[in-house]
Amino acid sequence: MRRKSAGEKHKEIILLESQLHGHPESSVTYLAAFPQKKLVINDGVTTWNEESVSRTFHENPWTLFKKMRNESGWLFGYIGYDMKNYVDPLSSSNRAYYDAPDLFMMEPSVLFRIKNGEIEQLLGDSIPIETDYDEIEKCSINNAAPDITEEEYVTAIREIKDLIRDGDFYEMNYSYPFKAHLRVTLTGSIKK
Repeated sequence: MRRKSAGEKHKEIILLESQLHGHPESSVTYLAAFPQKKLVINDGVTTWNEESVSRTFHENPWTLFKKMRNESGWLFGYIGYDMKNYVDPLSSSNRAYYDAPDLFMMEPSVLFRIKNGEIEQLLGDSIPIETDYDEIEKCSINNAAPDITEEEYVTAIREIKDLIRDGDFYEMNYSYPFKAHLRVTLTGSIKK
């Protein structure tokens, strides 16, 4: 999610929310916004942004990630599957469904914790927030469909069966992407 004000560049926002029912942290949500430091790794190119200065590196990205971890406070982001290629000489030929980097990490300049309906600002200049919302009024998912063809599915199943028969695996979980349209209507609003 990105926010853009007049005359302002895009600013990243990350929402961290656990969906595991019963987990102790599933009642807490974090909203991290507007990075003061940002590390982005994509296709072998590492970009480090700090204090409006952007630098590009072509060295092992794990070194910079460790440096960021050691020099930062709160960090939010994700490590993608293809980061394995920087550890071992591996490669993937899977189709990219999203235009997302291999790694994205940021140290936010603004951080909120939402717990039991209460919003607490943990970092950054004070931002007054008034909440006046009830709950989701309507949520619908339409046009859900697999994002692979039947031929691709059948080919993959045959390959999996061959691998199991040859003894490479005794069990395998196979998943594939779906695409759908999500529409959510909230009652009330959140105001700044």
